[in-house]
Amino acid sequence: MPAAYSLSRYHYKMKPIVFGLVLMGLMIPQQITFLPVYFMFCKMHIVNSYAALVIPFISNPFGIFLLRQYFMQVPQEVIEAAKLDDASNVKIMFKIMMPMAKPALITVGLLMFISNWNSYFWPLIMTSSDSLRTLPIGIALLKDADAMVRWNYIMAGNLILVLPILGIYIIASKKIRNAFVYSGIK
Repeated sequence: MPAAYSLSRYHYKMKPIVFGLVLMGLMIPQQITFLPVYFMFCKMHIVNSYAALVIPFISNPFGIFLLRQYFMQVPQEVIEAAKLDDASNVKIMFKIMMPMAKPALITVGLLMFISNWNSYFWPLIMTSSDSLRTLPIGIALLKDADAMVRWNYIMAGNLILVLPILGIYIIASKKIRNAFVYSGIK
């Protein structure tokens, strides 16, 4: 959120370059960057830990882009009025912009949750212990080549994999639709 707010409201020399780097982050597939990140995590001794599964996904280029577009729709007069009331930039971001961007924040959170919940490649590379592996890898491991495939267990695992995403989407579907349509200033 701070990066999106900065790219939408502040004016500085490197702003187009920073925004270009964010857009480049959207264009580069994860499979290209995993090797340098893997070596970096090996040097930091955090491979095969929960930190290796969480740290790379703290920031999301799509989230920065979506929130930036959302913040740019907010009229400058709202921010100027807050500054007249002696609000700091941090207070403006968290007390004014954040509530207005709640649908976009929910959408970004949901999309990040879905992509990380369904992630197969990254947890497979970053973990070697079965206790740290995610549910998609566990379901894939149910298909043992030497034994008979138990489709009932695999389908039950797939149901468990889909239920949280479905539940969260049903709860947040109205907010998701509102994120792509500017709802105006209330």
